[in-house]
Amino acid sequence: VLNVRYTTSAENRTMATNLAGEVLDMMRSNPRHMVVYQRITEGSFAGVTEPAGGCSAVGNDAATAVRNVARWRCDVVSQLPEGTGSVVVVGTQATGYNVTVTVSWTDDVGKSGDAAENAAGIGKRTSFQVTTLL
Repeated sequence: VLNVRYTTSAENRTMATNLAGEVLDMMRSNPRHMVVYQRITEGSFAGVTEPAGGCSAVGNDAATAVRNVARWRCDVVSQLPEGTGSVVVVGTQATGYNVTVTVSWTDDVGKSGDAAENAAGIGKRTSFQVTTLL
């Protein structure tokens, strides 16, 4: 059982790393729309669900920054247990943007040996954070 938990934990950390890199790549390719990416907060994930057609169906009619963010939120929610994220941007286009991306999820490795807690889905909140200059 622990082996499965650790494997799932490693898989989730890899997914979080990839998702953080993905949003940074979107920001790097579209620096004029930093304000859109700054709207990614932990609270902005409330009510985000994966549609029947999958996350690729979210905003697939146009590649705008707003639709890219909507699809990214969907990816985070659908690929990580209780997944959320945030983006903090400091700076200007002239000075460069110092960007911190945090992706958070609930990790089963933090569950106790208590069967009632495990049945209730109580796990340890885990985050991956990356900071870079764009």
